[in-house]
Amino acid sequence: MKKIKTFFKKIKDKIKGFTLVELLAVIVILAIIMLIAIPAVLNTLQSARKKAFVEYTDKIVGLSEQKYLEGVMTGEASYTCYIYNIKTDLGLSNTGEYNGYVLVAPTEDDNYQYWVLLYDDNYFLDVIEYKEFQTDTVAKLVNAPSQTSKFDMNYFAKTLKEKGVNCSSFEYNGGSIEPSDNIDGDNEGTDCAGQTVHNSVPKSATGLYKLIAEQAYMDNVKSEHVAFCDGIKITEGSEGYFKNEETNSWEYLENGIGVYEVASTKDNKYPIYYFRGDDIDNNYVTFANKCWRIVKTTSTGGIKIVYNGNTCDATGKNLGIGYQGYDTGYMNIPSNLYMHGPVTPRNSLKTANGTEYLYGRDFTYSNGEYTLVDTISLPYKEDIRSELSTHHYTCLNTTGKCTTINWVYNIYGQGLEYYMMTDGKSFDDALNEMVYSNSVSSLAKQTIDKWYEDNLISYASYIEDTPYCEFKKLQSFDAKTADISSYGKFKLYYESYGSTGRSFNNGVCEKQYAYTVSSSIGNGALKYPIAILNSDDLFYTGEEDGYSFLDAPASWVMNPKFFTLISTDDGGRGAFMESTNYWDGGGFEYCGGDEAGCDNNIRPAISLKPGTDVSGGDGTKSNPYVIR
Repeated sequence: MKKIKTFFKKIKDKIKGFTLVELLAVIVILAIIMLIAIPAVLNTLQSARKKAFVEYTDKIVGLSEQKYLEGVMTGEASYTCYIYNIKTDLGLSNTGEYNGYVLVAPTEDDNYQYWVLLYDDNYFLDVIEYKEFQTDTVAKLVNAPSQTSKFDMNYFAKTLKEKGVNCSSFEYNGGSIEPSDNIDGDNEGTDCAGQTVHNSVPKSATGLYKLIAEQAYMDNVKSEHVAFCDGIKITEGSEGYFKNEETNSWEYLENGIGVYEVASTKDNKYPIYYFRGDDIDNNYVTFANKCWRIVKTTSTGGIKIVYNGNTCDATGKNLGIGYQGYDTGYMNIPSNLYMHGPVTPRNSLKTANGTEYLYGRDFTYSNGEYTLVDTISLPYKEDIRSELSTHHYTCLNTTGKCTTINWVYNIYGQGLEYYMMTDGKSFDDALNEMVYSNSVSSLAKQTIDKWYEDNLISYASYIEDTPYCEFKKLQSFDAKTADISSYGKFKLYYESYGSTGRSFNNGVCEKQYAYTVSSSIGNGALKYPIAILNSDDLFYTGEEDGYSFLDAPASWVMNPKFFTLISTDDGGRGAFMESTNYWDGGGFEYCGGDEAGCDNNIRPAISLKPGTDVSGGDGTKSNPYVIR
């Protein structure tokens, strides 16, 4: 037995020794293979990534060229130097992690230059002419920097200018950039990396604009009255309860009180500055024998101001030029728009149970007569909502033919409520005309225009024609399939808020929404260069929690906060209109009942031209700036 055990022990020891040697050998072999193969694999991957990056560069330049030339040929645009955002302008939002811009710049010989700023997680093209890039594509690629947040349109335009691209300004979707070499100001903030950040002051700044610029702090850093390292929380009030980033506890903190520079405009020829908070006393101005308060500067170096009464001691209703409704028309769809199209007439018909009408999903129109299409015949009763949600159109007869067609939007206890169309119009046509046309002025606009004629007409040479943005966009709507609801179901989205995905506009918006006198810089719908503030203006002042120099009394601004025309989701029949007054913790006045018909102050806004200077004053209430 002992001999047997000894025998097996020798075998076991022999196997164990052999296995260890074998494993060591395999490990060495694998290591050698990896040393040889991994660089080859990595080189292959790197080459593939570079090739993909180069191909993507070719693609975005080709798309930019196509879009540019299409715009010129169709007359939709007469571009000079135009910048395309590769994601939002070229339809490439779903093609990976690429970001950047392409400039199309006409040359003197009727050709075009193409300049590219492009980066992803691996590689980077730092503003290079496309022809130069094509001469040695791979060599021009560098590793992507760790911080890419600075590579915005302003950086692109400024770098183009430094490289000698001959463009006086750079047009883009929504405005233009005129970069200049702005100098650092004296006011310091601290970013989240602990780096010191100065405000900027344009070298060419003069007069009142320069006085404002020198007071400003950057709005994207922590500074004297901003508690957050990433800057002002623009959709919150100028002060209030916030979570302290350092102590992780809720505290009463400041969120911007003073003058601030919009960080995204720092490299522009004229950065935008704005006044914010309640406890400020350095933005009073006397102009045209009236008192005003500075709201912000414009992208041209102008000064936007809002009426503050005949004297700087005015309070309450005396801060405005009139105390009235925004517009008339109980539940009229466009009654909370600054300008709109003709109102499609509505009517109601008391209908006895059992009364039978023909209803159509659609219609045809010929020789002045509507004919219902895809019809159903229904006797009236209160529970026919579901049927009418797919068959809104009716002639209120059983023949299905009429010269005035009706679109039913509501069933109520005694009958039908409907809009009436003629001349071949559908309800979709009527709805778009009411919202997007600018042929009718609201009561607010009429009051402001009359006041301008009586008080400012002789000062017109001082006033800049600048855009006043009213963002209006109908909710996706189909008249053939819309639900029947008790109050109708048409929503108008004002694109100022997170739920619509639009960022703040800084006074720049699509041309069709930009109210101006001149049709070259906006829609040309205004009679005079005067209007009222809009939603974005209020957020910049810190109005959301009611701590703003615009506080009290409630005053109309251009956009409703809660989007509704005929409310179904937010309660009540009225529209919710923003105003400069505290309301239920939200900083906005609720105007119920007949939509825009309740009374609030009208406070006009104008923009003083670039170069405006002062002859005295320090901007305080007791010693306001006096316009020279």
